[in-house]
Amino acid sequence: MSAQNHNELMFIIPEGSEKRFLWSQSWRLAWPVFIGQGVSTSMILLSRVMIGTISASALAALGIGQMIFFAVVMGLTSISVGMVALIAREVGGGNSKGASKIFGQGTKFGTILSVLLAGLGIWLTRPIFQALQIAPEVMDDAVKCMIWLFLGLPFASICFFLGAGLRGAGDTRTPMIIIVINTALNIIIQYALVFGKFGIPKMGIIGAGLAMNIAFLLATVMFVPVFWLKLAVLPINLSGFRIDWGIIKKIVRIGGPTAVEWELIQLGLIAIVSIINHYGPEEGAAYIIGLTILNFFQLPAIGYNAAATTQIGMCLGAKRPDLAEQSVRINLIASVILMSILSGILIAFARPLITALFPESSEYTVSLARLYLFAVAICQPLMALAFVQAGALRGAGYSISPMIAQSLGMYVFRIGLAVVLWKVYRAPVYWIWLTQLPDFIFRSVYLTISVRRGKWKVVKV
Repeated sequence: MSAQNHNELMFIIPEGSEKRFLWSQSWRLAWPVFIGQGVSTSMILLSRVMIGTISASALAALGIGQMIFFAVVMGLTSISVGMVALIAREVGGGNSKGASKIFGQGTKFGTILSVLLAGLGIWLTRPIFQALQIAPEVMDDAVKCMIWLFLGLPFASICFFLGAGLRGAGDTRTPMIIIVINTALNIIIQYALVFGKFGIPKMGIIGAGLAMNIAFLLATVMFVPVFWLKLAVLPINLSGFRIDWGIIKKIVRIGGPTAVEWELIQLGLIAIVSIINHYGPEEGAAYIIGLTILNFFQLPAIGYNAAATTQIGMCLGAKRPDLAEQSVRINLIASVILMSILSGILIAFARPLITALFPESSEYTVSLARLYLFAVAICQPLMALAFVQAGALRGAGYSISPMIAQSLGMYVFRIGLAVVLWKVYRAPVYWIWLTQLPDFIFRSVYLTISVRRGKWKVVKV
């Protein structure tokens, strides 16, 4: 048994069955993340499918706008990674009271930060769109769409932090259930607003932003009874409005490098979009289509990334670094196998997927998107290695190494090569797709070395 006290929430490791326990716990933590992330991704996909029926330029504008918005969201959720790591440690040590306090402090801090970022996002939306050469005919509507998205950012932040806190305590099902219900409602609302159904005026791309705003608000409301009725595995201790800066510093020390990492990754993806947009609107649309489909095919890596973060934190909190190391291997094996299977499916069904989801796309756009997905399929096993090992290191509080690996991979091996191919060699756009390969080779090798060195097992948080 990993915890010897009688606190309400404990992490129990059965003696003699550790390996079997870790396998079952890994799957228990990962599969709700698959489902929740997949359903959430479906909402983004359907949004793009709806807008894609309007025009290619509207689709490109929405895709870039969502990337900008989620760059901000990723910054917030990455801060929550520090909260998850600390909560998992406390749960692993059997201290639910300490975990509850960290939960409340992290959620309050994230909400305050989200309000500030929402104001900044609204102010900078139009200049960013102008810099990224959004088509003039959709500029005004795209800006209004983004304003609605940023107005919903505080609600989105609350949802992400509440869900992250529960995941840190080992409950990935409750956030999944809320996401599934919320997404079903959002799809209906989005359909009505975009196309003007059920007596509502047709709003086009503006409706997509407003619908997501409403979705974030509804999700926040759905979390209320979970905590009010004490149904959550971990209660949230808000302690009034007081901020405990000691806890916040710990959260930021772990989550800060992750925030820098994820922001750089999102900004890097936007930079790639900017390069691709110079090739033309069909090339830009092909890239957005490819990214949209990729979001589904990377779900196992995302799920086991989350499982590794929680599981490694709990094992280290329970003073079992040996099991933490074993947990890394288990999550890696499971993720690589699933991602490899999905690679084969992606290669076999790339064209049918594209034409089924984006039937209005030209043959040229379809062929380019298909080549992009082939490049993605090659990278899937490497993506699994990078994602899971990064999640494990973050769960240990060793977040500097993932930041270095992911950032150098993106900016040196992907963007750097893309600029050379575009500017120097005037290479066709599909060569830009292939820059993912050296990027993920570097990430996976760097992170493998970091994990094997073992310094993460003795990090104090």
